Amino acid sequence: MKVFLYILLAICLLPTTLLGQIVYDTIPTNKVEIGCNFFENSFVFDDFGVQFKKYFDKVDLKNPKCYGKRVIVSTVFCKDGKIRNTKIVKPANPFCDSIAFKFVNGLNNWIPGLSRGRFVSEPFTLSIEFDSLIIKKKLPLYKSLFEDISREEFEKRKQYFYFVYNDSCQTMLNDFTSFLEYLKVTIEGNLLHISSFEYSRPKKNERVKITTKDANMDSINFAIYHPESPSIIEYIPAKEKWLVYWNKESWLLEPNFTPAKKHGKLFLEKGKRTILIGFEKGKKEPKLSICKNIFFENDTVLQLNLQTMTKNEFLSKLKFNP
Repeated sequence: MKVFLYILLAICLLPTTLLGQIVYDTIPTNKVEIGCNFFENSFVFDDFGVQFKKYFDKVDLKNPKCYGKRVIVSTVFCKDGKIRNTKIVKPANPFCDSIAFKFVNGLNNWIPGLSRGRFVSEPFTLSIEFDSLIIKKKLPLYKSLFEDISREEFEKRKQYFYFVYNDSCQTMLNDFTSFLEYLKVTIEGNLLHISSFEYSRPKKNERVKITTKDANMDSINFAIYHPESPSIIEYIPAKEKWLVYWNKESWLLEPNFTPAKKHGKLFLEKGKRTILIGFEKGKKEPKLSICKNIFFENDTVLQLNLQTMTKNEFLSKLKFNP
C-alpha cells in the first residue's frame, strides 16, 4: 500500500517538476520576432542538424497533446559558450513546452558570434512546431542558418575561442592574425575599441631605422602599439611587400613601394612611446618578443630575445599599462 502511495505521489508531482524546469517570459507573444540579431559573424554550430534530428526522432510528434502545436523559445548564446536565460515566450502546454525548452537549453557544440573581432552574447528566438512534415521542411533551413561556415574556419574559430575563455589552454596561438585579435581583446575595454592597420613606412625625417643581431628580421611579424593613440594596433607582416594606401590629395588608392620593413631593417616613427611585439611562427608554437615603452630617437640595434611563452607568461611580460 505504501509503495502504491509513493508511486501515486510521484505521478502527481511529475507535471510540477517538468513545469518547474521551464521559464516563461512575460513578453506579449504578438511582439515576438523569430530569428536572431546578426552580428559581424553570428554564432555557429558544429552539428545542429545532427542534434535536431537525434532529439526529435525520439519525440512522438503525433501525440495528441502536441500535434500541430507551436512553441516559441527564446535564449541567449553567451560569449563564454554557455546558454542562458532560456524562456518560453509562446507556450502550448506544459508537456510540449518542456520538450521544446529542454531541446533549446541543451544545445551544444556551438561557438559564440563575433562583433568587431570580439565574442559577443547573442539572443535568439526559435519556433518549434510539432509536425513531422514542417520539421523535415525546416531542418535544411536551420542547418544553413546555423552552420554557414567551412570546417576549417570553424576549427580555427573554435581554437581561438578556447584560447580566450579556457584558462587550461596555455599554448600560444601559432597564427599571427589570431594573435593580433587576442592582443586587441587584451587591450580593449568597455569604452575602447581597437582597430588594426598595416603599418606604412614613415617619412625619412620622421623615422628611425631598427636592426637586430639575434634574429632574421624578415621572418618576423611585428605588432606596434603607441599608447598615445590607443585605438590602433599597427602591424608589419614578415614578408616584404608594398602597400596600397589612400592618397587624400588625389582621392585615389595608390601603391607605396617603400614597405615599413625591408632587407632586415625596420622603420618606426621617431619620438613616440612604442610597444613592439615580435612574432615568429614556428612548427608547433611561435616565438615572441616584447619591447615595452621605448622612445626611439635614433637608429637602434634591438636585442629581441625571441622565446616561446605560455599565455600567462605572455600576459605577465606584457603587463599592459597605457
